Amino acid sequence: MTISKLIRRSNAFFAVTIVLLLTFIGSCKEPLPPRNDPSDILQGTIEGLYALTASENTLKVILTIRNTYDETLQDTAYILGSFRIILARDSSYHKSITIADTNLIEGTYNRNTGVLTMDPNTIIRLRYTWNFIDDYGRDLRRNIFQYQPDPNCADRKIALKEFFFLQSSVRVYRKTTTVAPPATLYPLCHVDVYVDPRSCPPIRTDIPCE
Repeated sequence: MTISKLIRRSNAFFAVTIVLLLTFIGSCKEPLPPRNDPSDILQGTIEGLYALTASENTLKVILTIRNTYDETLQDTAYILGSFRIILARDSSYHKSITIADTNLIEGTYNRNTGVLTMDPNTIIRLRYTWNFIDDYGRDLRRNIFQYQPDPNCADRKIALKEFFFLQSSVRVYRKTTTVAPPATLYPLCHVDVYVDPRSCPPIRTDIPCE
């Protein structure tokens, strides 16, 4: 084989190699599929719980936040937000409270390091306990609730039903967005005093009042 033929074959092989490399490089520049942004993957719900015991007569507001991301979140907590309780028929009666890590009642949280860990599909819960005194120092037990005798117990009275809007917004980490679930309308029939169930039929507070 002559030298000229070898050169032509070498040039052809080199050209084919260049084309294949360019094709491969071009395919590597294809855009990657979008990655879910982990900034807004926390979802929350808010609920109320009326606590009536021998030592407590309060309304608890509970915010539950779930990690809907498919990876574990672990970082220094940045728990900052608010709870707000508003009387439905007169919004001038309201209570606002700032949320901090002291409101955290459930979750994997290291209070020494401040690191909060949320595995996929796990939750944290924050709670505020209200004593029915509003932001202006007014006691709804004196100013709002309208008590009627309890036909089942002469020792206590039950207020007519009132509705409260329960609202909350909170940020958990610096790199996540604020969690602000839809407001909940909570019905409450306040009971003036706790009576030992040995003396009167107990009142269930885990179901809506009548």
